[in-house]
Amino acid sequence: MSDIHPTPQARPDPTDAPALLTDIVQRSTRLVQNEIELAKRELAHNARRAFIGIMLVLAAIFLVFSALDVLTAAAVAGLAEAGLPVSVASLVVAGIALAIAAGLFLAGKSRLDPDNLKLKKTARSLRKNIDTIKENAHV
Repeated sequence: MSDIHPTPQARPDPTDAPALLTDIVQRSTRLVQNEIELAKRELAHNARRAFIGIMLVLAAIFLVFSALDVLTAAAVAGLAEAGLPVSVASLVVAGIALAIAAGLFLAGKSRLDPDNLKLKKTARSLRKNIDTIKENAHV
């Protein structure tokens, strides 16, 4: 954030209205530019976070399909064989794959939570700047 209070030697003459107006416009412009830059950085960060969340959800979906394949193979082996060892082993592998898929899905879902994608820093900075402007307007 830029400093709203000018250095003592940079203060315009209080009787020079055009200089004061120019100073206000320049400072306001800098403030808006800084806020826009902060918003851009925060949006880029949130976009990366959302991308990772989407990739985790896709990985979970892939593992669910793999688990379904294993479960299908286990059912076929169980029906074909009535002795159970191959199907039991297949069910254990499928159960582990489903557990991993559930973990990946939950991790991805939490990264896509709308509360995690809000522009919190920008909003806080804007509130702070508005408060500072209000305080200085009463001087």
